[in-house]
Amino acid sequence: MINYTSLFDISQKIVELYRQNLAQSGMRKEGALYNFKWNVNFDGQDFELIFRLPKEWYFVEYGRKPSMKMPPVNAIMQWIEVRKIVPQARNGKVPSTKSLAFAIAKKIQKEGFYSPNHHGLKPLEKTFQQGRNIIQELCDEMSKLLMKEVKEDVVKIFDGLKTFDTK
Repeated sequence: MINYTSLFDISQKIVELYRQNLAQSGMRKEGALYNFKWNVNFDGQDFELIFRLPKEWYFVEYGRKPSMKMPPVNAIMQWIEVRKIVPQARNGKVPSTKSLAFAIAKKIQKEGFYSPNHHGLKPLEKTFQQGRNIIQELCDEMSKLLMKEVKEDVVKIFDGLKTFDTK
């Protein structure tokens, strides 16, 4: 049985690179996107590195165009709580968190949204561009593990033979 821990460890480098890119684009470490779940599957033929991202990832990558639909106010309320945004008084009144979330949702509906820190590079896309050497390292490690497995299988086959004729 081959230990695939090395594949997991190398995959973790890609996960950490993505988290660094999220942080650089303004994501906070407390947020659901930064703390996404991930896992690795390798059955000897197929390799999968699966990111289980919350649905907000799409808007971080691609933004949101102005539209007739408002973004979900509840999601914006959660964002306000994570960011610890305190509503400011206007005309002597302090709006509730829900009122602030509604106002933000209306503004996004009207004007759209794109992260001000993207600098033309989307965090996930940037990760795979920067991670080419890590992906090559993964491929090299898979090849090494497969060769080890093939060698073990060949040894098992030939150890079972009493004689071996090379004619």
